[in-house]
Amino acid sequence: MRRRLATLLILACCACAPDDGYPPLLDQAGDPCRSPYPSCLDDETVRECVDNVWVDRSCEESCADLGPAMLSMGCVVDGPLESCACVPEPGACAPATTACESDTELGYCDTGQVWVVYDCDSLCASSLATPISTGCMADEDGVAACWCVAG
Repeated sequence: MRRRLATLLILACCACAPDDGYPPLLDQAGDPCRSPYPSCLDDETVRECVDNVWVDRSCEESCADLGPAMLSMGCVVDGPLESCACVPEPGACAPATTACESDTELGYCDTGQVWVVYDCDSLCASSLATPISTGCMADEDGVAACWCVAG
């Protein structure tokens, strides 16, 4: 009887453990995310962490999250990084990009991918600390902005 009980316990313990003895990787759709980095499943499909769960989505769906006028260029592997390459539709702008429209005007792409032009004098005037505009200029990284100084 003892031998039979011991044999059953050993078999039960062996049945619970994975074959390789390691815990599961948790890298399948529906598993909790252990990393924020997406991975390409094929040329048009990506596995992304959405609300802390791995989700398989088309690159079109992934790009649509960036803005209404974003087009998918497919899933791209760039060294250790893998993700969907997204570009604005022709005539649309990339959200949060800026450019100087003139010496005194700043263009900004809003979240709806619509280009909006602001007057630097008006933008600077709304700041109590730096109300005087010196115009629109790009910094060393090429990011355009209205430059404002104290009066």
